[in-house]
Amino acid sequence: MVLGYDISSRIARVMGIGDARVYGHSTHAIGPLFGAAAASASLGKLNNRQVRHALSYAGQQAPGSLPG
Repeated sequence: MVLGYDISSRIARVMGIGDARVYGHSTHAIGPLFGAAAASASLGKLNNRQVRHALSYAGQQAPGSLPG
């Protein structure tokens, strides 16, 4: 659970989004998505390759932009 919260709060910075609202990115949806994927991978005791796949799948599901 702690890993999920940690990843969730850091993902925008790691992705280099910076001030996401300026660029129209929806970090309130991206952070929890990656946090849940990381926490699930940890709980599932996935190996390194499987974790990379899980995070890749999360990235593919990440929303692209805010409405408006």
